[in-house]
Amino acid sequence: MLATDNLKRQIIVCTSVIFLYTIGSNYLYSESNTERLDPKNFVETIYKKINKVASKESNELERISDMLSLFDESVDVLFISRAVLGPSWKTSTKAERRHFSSALKYYMAKKYSKQFIDFNSGNLRIENVKNQGSKGYLIDSKIITESSKSFDISWQVVMHKTDLKLINIKFEGISMIHTERTEIRNLLRSLSGSVTTLIRELENY
Repeated sequence: MLATDNLKRQIIVCTSVIFLYTIGSNYLYSESNTERLDPKNFVETIYKKINKVASKESNELERISDMLSLFDESVDVLFISRAVLGPSWKTSTKAERRHFSSALKYYMAKKYSKQFIDFNSGNLRIENVKNQGSKGYLIDSKIITESSKSFDISWQVVMHKTDLKLINIKFEGISMIHTERTEIRNLLRSLSGSVTTLIRELENY
C-alpha cells in the first residue's frame, strides 16, 4: 500500500510539473503545424518529455533549468498565475503581476525538480479528447504501471496565439491548480496579504 501511495505521489508530482513540463523547442520546430496543434499528440509528447527529463542524470540546477525551459515552451504560466493568486491578482500592479508569474514559475520548477530523482512512471494511454469551446480541449488519459495498476489523468489545454498550452492537470480528480491555489493563498494570508512579500518568499524557496 505504501509503495502504491509513493508511486501515486511521484506521478502526481511529475505530471503536475508540467504545470509542469513540455516539449523542447527543437522537437517543436521539427513537427508540422498539424502535429503541433493536435491535442492528443501534444499531451503524448509532454509525457515523453517528462520521462526524458526525469531519467536524465543531472544536478538540481540543471533540472530546474530544464523545467524552466519547458514551462516557457508549453505552459500558460500567466493563466496559472491568475488562477492561483485569485482576487489579489486584480488588485496587484502590472509589475507585481509580472514578478509574481516569474516567481511562481521558479517556485514550481524548484519544488517539483526535487522529486524527479525518484520518478518512475508508467505508460500513457489516451482515452478521450473533448472539445471545450472553440479554443480548449480536455484530454482524458490513463497511466498504466508495470504492475498493471492504472491512474486517471486529465490534461486541460488551450490554444494560445499559435500553439497549444497546458493550463491544468487533474490526477484522480485532484486539480493541480486547486492544490497550488490553496497553498499559495494560505501563504499569502500568513504574510498579511502582501503580494510583494509573497513574491520574495517564492523567489527564496
